[in-house]
Amino acid sequence: MVKLSALVVVCCVLSGVCLGAGIPEEAYDTEWTYDERYAPQKNLLPPNKWGDKWESCKVDGDKTVQSPIDIPFDDVVVEDAGIFPLQFTSGKSFVNVRNIGATISAVPVAQNSYFVTASGKKYILHEAHVHWNHFLSESGTEHRLNGIGDAAEVHLVHYDSKFNSMDAALQSDEVGSIAVIAVFYRLAGGSDTSAVPAFDIFAEQGIKLRYMDFTQSVGISSFKLYDLFGATPKMKAMPMFHYNGSLTTPPCTPTVSWFIAQEVVSLSNVQMKMLRLGNHLNETDTKANPNITRVPDNIRPLAPLNGRKIIAWPDVPSVASSISVQLFIYICSIILFIQYFF
Repeated sequence: MVKLSALVVVCCVLSGVCLGAGIPEEAYDTEWTYDERYAPQKNLLPPNKWGDKWESCKVDGDKTVQSPIDIPFDDVVVEDAGIFPLQFTSGKSFVNVRNIGATISAVPVAQNSYFVTASGKKYILHEAHVHWNHFLSESGTEHRLNGIGDAAEVHLVHYDSKFNSMDAALQSDEVGSIAVIAVFYRLAGGSDTSAVPAFDIFAEQGIKLRYMDFTQSVGISSFKLYDLFGATPKMKAMPMFHYNGSLTTPPCTPTVSWFIAQEVVSLSNVQMKMLRLGNHLNETDTKANPNITRVPDNIRPLAPLNGRKIIAWPDVPSVASSISVQLFIYICSIILFIQYFF
């Protein structure tokens, strides 16, 4: 009976139809949601309706510049464009971690981490957060690399240092006033060791934080958010893609300079399981509401490229290797399903 129930859950997740599923009332303390299934009953706007309220969120038309996107390797231009290589300065800071409903967010108190482009533009690190999927490890990233996703995607959000704050940068209509570095994470093939202990800032802390309780946070002292990149040497000449796009949540501000790390970082099964527990309420709420503890995945659908230029530096990964990665991810997903439900 347990296995049969698990199979029903798997099928409803794959089909996108889980009758009887629900979300706690406090989950709707906003105007939008990622999940189309629950939007009508709570009068919230799903992704395909965000543009009805926020003009910038519209994805129809051939001039929109929204994110996330798929990065097709055949359409990428290899050049430095006066941007690369990026030079990173990684400073330690006290970091506040919160569950803000849409994601788990980590904000440094001291904004002493930053990167500088080849042309000298300086971007200050403001915040980091994570995107992931509850079950499907190839569908946990917002962006795709040649059609392929992975288990999780961390966004490190920066603002141009010529502005006094992130709020000031958000008010600007200048492209590049905000910069986001995206890093992909992949399950390490059954290993419970990870190349990125720093990822525990999301995996371990998330399950301690009540969903959307903005009065609660976990403080971590002397933490370097750039450790989320993995091994330190990667920062010296990190292979990347670059394009201009938007924030991936409302108001979808279209002034973001995106940097997508080409090298995928290993993530342990233990870390992934703990991160997924972060999408539950605390223990008391879980006991009181055993059937409504899971909240929607935090992945915005892909937006059209619309002829935007994508830069690769210093080169483009081979297509053959990406196909091998896709097969590897598929196998890992099957293993994860078995471990999770059986």
